[in-house]
Order: sequence, then C-alpha cells, then structure tokens
Amino acid sequence: MIKKIALLLLIALNSISVSYADSPLTSTYFSLAYKDVPIVVKAGETNGILTLQLFSFLIDETKAIDVKMALINKLSWSTEGKDNSSLFIEFGLSAGNEWNDYEAFIENASADEKLCLAYLKALDDYFDVNQALDIANSALILNPNSYTFNIIYALIQAQINLKDQENWCLIYLYPNDVRLDETLERDMNIEAEEIIFEYLSLYKEDDCEDLNLEYLEEGEEED
Repeated sequence: MIKKIALLLLIALNSISVSYADSPLTSTYFSLAYKDVPIVVKAGETNGILTLQLFSFLIDETKAIDVKMALINKLSWSTEGKDNSSLFIEFGLSAGNEWNDYEAFIENASADEKLCLAYLKALDDYFDVNQALDIANSALILNPNSYTFNIIYALIQAQINLKDQENWCLIYLYPNDVRLDETLERDMNIEAEEIIFEYLSLYKEDDCEDLNLEYLEEGEEED
C-alpha cells in the first residue's frame, strides 16, 4: 500500500492528469544493458526517430530479437506522442513488403516484424496500447517459446493494467509469470531483465506473491 501511494504521488507530481510518464513501458530502460552494441548506440543518435538504417536492422532475420527490442527501447517515447510505427510500415512498403494495410501486415509479416511494430506502436502512444497488444499477441503466436517475445507482450499488458489501481499486482504478476517460466528460451540479456524488474518491483505489494494470476484474470472478466 505504501508503494502504491508513493507511485500515485509521483504520477500526480509529474502531471495533474495521469500522464503514465512513470509506467511499465516508459520506465523500463533495458537498452542500458546493450549500451555497447553499435546499432543501439546509433538509435540514441536519431532524436528518437526510426531511420532506414535502423529499420533495415529490425527486419533482418539474422539479427537477435533482444537487440531489436533494445534498439526500439532506446528510441524511447514522448509525452507528445511519436510516429515510428507509421515509419516502420512506410519503410516496409518502400522495401516491397506487402503491408498495404493492417490486415495485410498481420497476414504477411514475420514474428520479429510483428513484435517490432507492436513495441514501436506501444511507445508511440502509451496511453492506448490495445492494438499494440493485439499485434504482440499475433507475434507471440508465431514464437511462443521466446522469453523476449513474452516479456515485451507482458510489458504492454502491464501498461493496460496500470489503469486499474485495484489490481496493480497484475502489473508485476504478468511479467513475473514470464520470468518464472523455465520452459522459455532465455534470449534476452540478464542485465536487461534485471533492469525491467527493478522497476516493476515497485508494483509488487506484500500479497502479490500469494495471488493467483488466473484467479485475478477471471475476476477482471466478471467485472
């Protein structure tokens, strides 16, 4: 309860209206774990704007998915909103990809491409991440065993739960459920994971560990 009050006060100080400037998407700077990776360094030199060079890395099937997510994390977010997801689609069209509309993208894009768009879109407008979550889910269906895919999906889901202050434990429980899943392929830098959970632990109330995630989900559906 004390942590919840402290977070509410912090958000209130940041803005009279809830800005989410302190949130699962905007306060997990895990790209710091990749600060020596050249393409992540490059992402920090573009004023947060997706470039053709960065796009080319994101759609390269030979590049590691956790580095792709670190690149996007480095591009970060803005209180005024961003439009990197539109740039991603535009670059894709220019490259000859069949991404003429949302349905075409979902049908033709690879798992990595879908996760990239989902994370870009979530950071573009972190007030409304419902479509980003849908895209991330589409990506996760194609690669369900990846820790990186699962944790990005969980962060977007946690952002949605930020609106429900009665169930703030979910902000911690969704990602923590991923962390505890030993069946997943550990394809993310361990330091990046630590950075993510250093922030998410703020939402871990004393009784969070005792709550059943499935039970809470059922309760949400009934509401």
